[in-house]
Amino acid sequence: MKLDLSNNEIVTISADALRNLGSLTEIKLGNNKYLCDSGICQFRNWILSNTDKVKDINNITCTAPSAYAGYKIMHLNTDTICRNSSINNNVFEINTGTLIGFLVMAGMVSLPISEGPEQAPNK
Repeated sequence: MKLDLSNNEIVTISADALRNLGSLTEIKLGNNKYLCDSGICQFRNWILSNTDKVKDINNITCTAPSAYAGYKIMHLNTDTICRNSSINNNVFEINTGTLIGFLVMAGMVSLPISEGPEQAPNK
């Protein structure tokens, strides 16, 4: 099955909708008005997992926000856009370093400070 969704006014596409197209052999998604916020991440991942089916991958670009206008969706930096996408799903993601830093500042954890190698007591 071939599907051409290019050259429309599409702003977002649910990756779930695309996953349900099992018989899809070819798809065109380019030249739309994609909003590249954290909601684009699953769609981006779907594109990257289906590069053999997406025939106009170089034309799938962001229109908004202006900071990402013209960026190819497949080249979006996952650390800046997709890393915090789970916040929109009522889940908060935090990395270990940030968590430890917060706990130390809150005084809940104290980290040992080494003053050098331990010496054996004098006999």
